[in-house]
Amino acid sequence: MPLVNTPTQAESEPRDPSLVGVWAGDSVLVMAHQEGDAVRLAMLSTELDGAALASTDAYSFDELQQIKREVGYGDRCAVEIYPADADIVGGPAARHLWVLPPGHRIRWGRNSGSLSTDDDCPAS
Repeated sequence: MPLVNTPTQAESEPRDPSLVGVWAGDSVLVMAHQEGDAVRLAMLSTELDGAALASTDAYSFDELQQIKREVGYGDRCAVEIYPADADIVGGPAARHLWVLPPGHRIRWGRNSGSLSTDDDCPAS
């Protein structure tokens, strides 16, 4: 699933100032939006249709991690939010990761042992 950086928008279209990157692969379109100090990666499956959309998640953990790595954020923590039912946008074909600003970390991994505290996610 190698991703290719593509133009963010056609010259004739108004530019979304938050859109900072677009990548396309065989089965995914990835858009990066700057949101304050964070970056939101919106991933849309281009393979799923009808019945498949209703019955599956488009991406595994490993695939999301690989996408994050391929678009240049492999060294940063990211979070995925599971919204209230009324706030769901995109369904299973769309996934959103918020890449935390540099220096912000969530205590996670083999040696974490506990939930994060303010000390684990210092302000930059």
